[in-house]
Amino acid sequence: MKESESHLGGGVERDGNVARLVRPEGTYSIIYGVHVLPMDPNDIPAGLDFITFETPIILPGSRFSWTVSPENSLYDLRSRGQTSPLFGELAQNRTPIVFADTTLDISRIDLDFRDVGLFTLEGAAGVLCAAPFVDSIDEILSRPISRRHFLKYGGLALASYFMLPAVAITATFLTVFTGVVNEPLSEFEKFVYEIHPEIFFLSSKLRNTILAHKQNWLMKKLGAKHSGTVIGAAHKGLEVELEATAEERIAFLKKTQRFWYHAISPEAFHKIVVMKFEGDNWVFSETYEVPELRELAYQE
Repeated sequence: MKESESHLGGGVERDGNVARLVRPEGTYSIIYGVHVLPMDPNDIPAGLDFITFETPIILPGSRFSWTVSPENSLYDLRSRGQTSPLFGELAQNRTPIVFADTTLDISRIDLDFRDVGLFTLEGAAGVLCAAPFVDSIDEILSRPISRRHFLKYGGLALASYFMLPAVAITATFLTVFTGVVNEPLSEFEKFVYEIHPEIFFLSSKLRNTILAHKQNWLMKKLGAKHSGTVIGAAHKGLEVELEATAEERIAFLKKTQRFWYHAISPEAFHKIVVMKFEGDNWVFSETYEVPELRELAYQE
């Protein structure tokens, strides 16, 4: 990993494009990238017990999933301009590769529903996620207040709240165009992620929650002390989910189950595949199933 001064921001140590979280079970290093730019192998921290890669969220069917052919998924990652530069360093360190990202399986979604279904799910789940915050706003607005003060403060607060997603998305675009994960922007994106969980529910909030839960589970299962994650720069919310408790993550998944159940591949929802480096390449090693996620994946 390249040497540069580390900075603390919101309990997360940052070093360029890498965020580092120290938790009771071990250390999580998140290596952020931009999908259209090659990543720097020097960003890979030393001493990783395993590394997890983000994989495509939309698949034409389960046969394209890492749950069916992790070898094909590995080939895809090694062929991509973004992630291919990392594999020389990973091979030299013989770092195990983990697949655990969630995928949407459009073969499970009704044909008439596909065009608008995902957007409807995003919005419906977003309303549910944002409800506690909206309720608190409603409680505040129900207090006695003069019309003048309401217009001055209440209007400004509400406008700011509802404008934040647009500003956060702009911040993400800045990351994409500059290719650098900026610390102040990262903390701002995380703040908006926490108060606006409805933004990109399926593609971001849900995936971050599941991935964090799987990584936490695998760290404890293997007795690992340092895990890495290669993921897009728009997934700062992964830091939020790693800081949450297992109980909080499962409670969220239960609360929103009706929205994701018929869109998510159940295999990718609850399984983890580990590939170990043997000889001169990575080979399939083991598949793990997270019990609490399996229960949700097959329970309507």
